[in-house]
Amino acid sequence: MYTALPNRPDWQALLKSGSRIFLGSNAAVPNGLIDDLIARAQGLHDIEVVHINTLSESRWVEPQYSELFKVNTLFINGDKIRKAVAEGRADYTPCFLSEVPSLFEQDILPLDAALVMVSPPDKYGYCSLGVAVDVTLAAVRKARHVIAQINPMMPRTSGYSHIHVSELSACLELPQVLPQLPEFELDKKTERIGQYVSMLVEDGATLQLGVGKIPNAVLRYLQNHKDLGVHSELITDGIIDLLSKGVINNRRKTFHPGKTVTSFCLGSKALYDFVDGNPHVEFYPSDYVNSPSNIARNHKMVAINSALEVDLTGQVVADSIGYQFYSGIGGQVDFIRGAAMAPGASPLSPCLPLPETVPCRVLCPPLPKAAGWSPPAVMCIMWSPNSGWPHSKAAVSASGPWSLSVSPIRIFAPTCWPKYGSITGCPIIRKTTPVKCRSWDPSASRPCISITSLLTYAPLIQRMSGVCRSFSTLIPRKPCFTATTTIRPR
Repeated sequence: MYTALPNRPDWQALLKSGSRIFLGSNAAVPNGLIDDLIARAQGLHDIEVVHINTLSESRWVEPQYSELFKVNTLFINGDKIRKAVAEGRADYTPCFLSEVPSLFEQDILPLDAALVMVSPPDKYGYCSLGVAVDVTLAAVRKARHVIAQINPMMPRTSGYSHIHVSELSACLELPQVLPQLPEFELDKKTERIGQYVSMLVEDGATLQLGVGKIPNAVLRYLQNHKDLGVHSELITDGIIDLLSKGVINNRRKTFHPGKTVTSFCLGSKALYDFVDGNPHVEFYPSDYVNSPSNIARNHKMVAINSALEVDLTGQVVADSIGYQFYSGIGGQVDFIRGAAMAPGASPLSPCLPLPETVPCRVLCPPLPKAAGWSPPAVMCIMWSPNSGWPHSKAAVSASGPWSLSVSPIRIFAPTCWPKYGSITGCPIIRKTTPVKCRSWDPSASRPCISITSLLTYAPLIQRMSGVCRSFSTLIPRKPCFTATTTIRPR
């Protein structure tokens, strides 16, 4: 069955000066359409470009095109966009990823055109949005014109990811290699964090994982787990091996059982080939995948995200460094809220600082001026000062589904305690640096971890409980003592 394609874009007929356009996201940025628009934009100016995360050369934000494009980004990624926002040449609109589609659907940001990348149509005339359904589908549904770059290199993905060629106002057939993420080499510090966090993941848990070294490190140490599931806004190369070995089989998921659910993927060509035509990996829009109520329908939900700064009251900064916007809210808060509401025995939402990639402080007694914390303030940090191991069982038994912020080992440097003690007036009971992590054999069974109880620091944490209420339910108001416990992960 032959499906006729629309003509190439006539930009002066489709757009006018002052129009607002949406630009495809993540690994599906239609660079060919942008290049064509720049080359054929005679008479056009002040076109507002709206987008989220984009893996691209970002020509539209370069200073020489400031008369043609006015950029309004909902997520800051890449040096060009970050610099443009800092210099005032681009606007940044913070928004939860789960709520971005509503900006289009409710005409808060009405769209004149959506520029997207799709796969070639099948014999029924349906193109696939491929590796980036995210907020793109909502933009396609609401834009007055849909202009597509038809890319034969775009995978055809399963799920709610298809649009019919009859919905296209214009198209441009142009191959484009999808951007790939570099391989992350794990250092000892990152591996240690991955080991700790992997031991907090129970068999049968459903995972949400971000991108970067630490999520990859966690996935590396999940080889001996069983019946894991995935409900994540993003998937990367790390899941391929676990899916192939049956470690991730989604068998015990309570929401979309048997399916890996995501809204976009970023990684290597191997990942893009893996999702191409794969019926076991389904792509859905961000307002569905990132909906906290949908996330909470997964029992034993574990959300693993990254942070830029963490303070001793549990506040987590994930999108800014002081007065400087660094990235954006994205979907982290959506998954922290959803994981906190999810039933089951694993109410964890680790937030892991990345000191090796970001020029900022990892732990600060109080957050610096203008720091904007993204997760809610009820998030709390619980750990063993001796081993760096978080006391997750105390959180579960005493205070219910609290989210847990896990920090690197060097976060527990004794210099932090006197500084915070001078602010709060609390006595410092002990000054102990964490012991080194013992050697780890991925093929061996998971070891027991001996930790020193948080009760050692009871007076200090009691004083902090006015800021973070969860501590007051965890620590008895008794003279402090040292108790050693053993956690044997399942």
